[in-house]
Amino acid sequence: MSAPGLMLVRSHPLPNTTEGEYNDFYNNTFAPSVLRLSPATLALRYRLASPKPAEASYLALYTLPDASYLSSPGLAQMIETTKSAGTLGPGEDPSTKPAAAPTLAVTFMTPAEGVTDAELEEWYAESHEKMLKEAKGYRRTTRYVRRADQGEGPRFLALHEYACGIEEMPEERIAKVLGQRYVSEAKVWERSIWELIGALGDSAQRL
Repeated sequence: MSAPGLMLVRSHPLPNTTEGEYNDFYNNTFAPSVLRLSPATLALRYRLASPKPAEASYLALYTLPDASYLSSPGLAQMIETTKSAGTLGPGEDPSTKPAAAPTLAVTFMTPAEGVTDAELEEWYAESHEKMLKEAKGYRRTTRYVRRADQGEGPRFLALHEYACGIEEMPEERIAKVLGQRYVSEAKVWERSIWELIGALGDSAQRL
């Protein structure tokens, strides 16, 4: 078995669909279908705090006990089946909801050329994580690396969970992060803030 994995999906409602209709379908039909048809144990949905025009304003995260599912025939079958998720009916409501953080900071990163994984890990452990832990409302960080079989895109993903609301996010600390070498010189460094709007699955599971 490989390491745990994560499915990350960005989306937005179709022009002829209201926000309410879209969220009702996703929370009560589509996300439960993904949990039934895949090994995913937890589904979390977030809304982008400050979306730009034509930008995907919704984020869904599905935790996987085995990342190899992402390159398996089962994933393709699940995607094909959930295209008709409206015919599957809503899933059963769990007895308890996951204790997910209300605010999530999502960071995609590809380091500058020549930066080794060891150097990046040292910076994270000795500088970046320390700064994060001192921030108000900070809960934890989970980091992922893109699988080689998942195509092009940012190499690293960091999910920073906060117990505070979006209006309480420590933006002054983010300014300090932007000034640090591994961020300012990175080939890709994209950060966005999301608010929790739905959770379904194993209440003991974490990102």
